[in-house]
Amino acid sequence: RENLKRTSRAGMDGMYNPIEVFRNVMSQLDNDSERIKFLTMVAVQSVGQAEQFVQIILDTYQRFSHFQEQQVNVLYVIDSIVKCDPSRTFVKLLQSLLPTLFVTTYQACHEQLRQNLLQLLNTWEDPFPPEIAMEIKARIQPSHTLIRMNGYPPQYPQMFQSVQPGKPPLLLETLSTSLVLVNRPLLVT
Repeated sequence: RENLKRTSRAGMDGMYNPIEVFRNVMSQLDNDSERIKFLTMVAVQSVGQAEQFVQIILDTYQRFSHFQEQQVNVLYVIDSIVKCDPSRTFVKLLQSLLPTLFVTTYQACHEQLRQNLLQLLNTWEDPFPPEIAMEIKARIQPSHTLIRMNGYPPQYPQMFQSVQPGKPPLLLETLSTSLVLVNRPLLVT
């Protein structure tokens, strides 16, 4: 937070470079809502440099490739910026990249982060074209369903009728035109 105050004061001294400020704050990204709001304000107020902001966002995402919680924070920054950008410039720049960013992060996350991402995704049908959210949902559905099936959730009791104590379930499910067999090899003859 102290860095945000110093960064804000720099703007008052006439030395405000929004790209450098954005880069500096992104390098210290966490799940601090004030920091995300500040990044949003800087980006939206300098929308003429949107391509540079997007590059910083992508560089930060890549730098956090082994830290999924940090990648989720980058998605929160994207979410905040696109929702606050009246020109929709950031939507245009990010919409083709978003499915890959989201799905990559989702697939690498633990279940609690996945739930957070699903909540975030459910808010994206407005700022982004509906096809973006639909594409993401289609791409994550198999992985999400498999995790749920391995966890024996109560919403699938009919699928687990063949489960016997001490034996792994034999489960054949059609997911996005693929057959998936959980905990057993699939033999196709």
